[in-house]
Amino acid sequence: MKNQVPAKVEAIELALVLALLALAAIVIPLALQGSTGFLSQNSQFFLGPMVNCALIIAAVNFRKLSTTVAIFAPSAFALAGGLFLTLGNIYALYMIPAIWLGNVTLVLCFKYLYKHKKLHFATTASVAIVLKAAIIFAGFNIFVAVSLIPAGSPAAIAMFSMMGIYQLITATMGACLAAGYLILRPNWYVVSR
Repeated sequence: MKNQVPAKVEAIELALVLALLALAAIVIPLALQGSTGFLSQNSQFFLGPMVNCALIIAAVNFRKLSTTVAIFAPSAFALAGGLFLTLGNIYALYMIPAIWLGNVTLVLCFKYLYKHKKLHFATTASVAIVLKAAIIFAGFNIFVAVSLIPAGSPAAIAMFSMMGIYQLITATMGACLAAGYLILRPNWYVVSR
């Protein structure tokens, strides 16, 4: 018999994942608003891994509906918390569809390669991270190419790193956190006959 996560346990884990996403997208940015310290200037390196970790945990543990909620929650929370506007960059709003597509790709890679095809976690993470970052960076470059984001502007220069190499770094950090969680998490939900 396959081990299944009971719906009640999944609901508890979904609540924890959503709380983590809300913390990453609303509470921390609001706490950093007006701050000029290291943490506020490098918040993506703290927020991004939390979001990516939550997405991977959702992909590995949750059913379709709960996973869908986890995919779209980070951007929704960020919009609600004003994160895109606190970046001082209205052009970040244009990136939401590319970010969603990148998050969907990350989750689908973990669902298909790790859960279905039983590929090693590190192999799955490598493929998923590169694809996610490539999609988000491609979206950024398309928006620059069609002049939705002005090429050479301070916003474009700042977003170049945020939507490129930073995506690789934060997704890798998130995968490491998720791997730690999955390794250390007790198997208390296993159902046996």
